[in-house]
Amino acid sequence: MVDAVLLMGGHIHGNAEYEEGSFFSLEALEAEVKSDEVVAMVIMPGWLLAKGIEEMHSGDPIPGCQYNEGVQEDYSGATPVVTHVAGKPIDPDCLYRIATKISNLTNGQCPAWTEFYTKNKYLILPAGAYVNIHAKLMGYFARRVF
Repeated sequence: MVDAVLLMGGHIHGNAEYEEGSFFSLEALEAEVKSDEVVAMVIMPGWLLAKGIEEMHSGDPIPGCQYNEGVQEDYSGATPVVTHVAGKPIDPDCLYRIATKISNLTNGQCPAWTEFYTKNKYLILPAGAYVNIHAKLMGYFARRVF
């Protein structure tokens, strides 16, 4: 169980609109998500989660961040501000369980994450704990079919 899924924009293409009730095929899945894309769970303080999403929506380059519906932002200011995680008001001191690409934590596209996880490498799970996105989605779809 995780509190949120955060993925930098380039990992999930989202290049197509799918009509409600339309057929989503393996071919469509492969067009949207690279087959070798993996995620893992990481512990992230609320203040860092909020700061990271804010950084990814401002400055150059802007990689963007996609997240599940439990994460909400307020767009009334100059940059979006995270207001909710897991459907509840964000607590800056809370430790959240976040599913993300581990490389996103240290690749420099989000300076706050890079600084924090470079200093706290012990919080990053080893490669054997990663989950392939295709495999996870195929399992989900298979359960829905049966």
